[in-house]
Amino acid sequence: RLPLIVRLKDPKGGWSACLLLARASDMLYNVVCKAKKRASLGPRAALYLFCHGRLLSPHGFVAQTYERFRAEDGFLYLELAAAESFGAELIKERTSFEL
Repeated sequence: RLPLIVRLKDPKGGWSACLLLARASDMLYNVVCKAKKRASLGPRAALYLFCHGRLLSPHGFVAQTYERFRAEDGFLYLELAAAESFGAELIKERTSFEL
């Protein structure tokens, strides 16, 4: 399993973070789903995944992203940005992770 630190940017500009362990064979889509579930975001929340300021495709594999972008401490730092979608108001639900 590969260690990931996922930070979620909330609508007010703050950040919250969680630690996830992902299989090397997982796709980044699975990471987004796990983080979205842990942050209790609704189905209308559109999330965009970034690493080192680059937008990542959810169809990429965790192993490839880990090898390319991991930090010296062995963690892969990812950022999720939430945006309005389907005419929803910006996420009013809880936007912090519960560890």
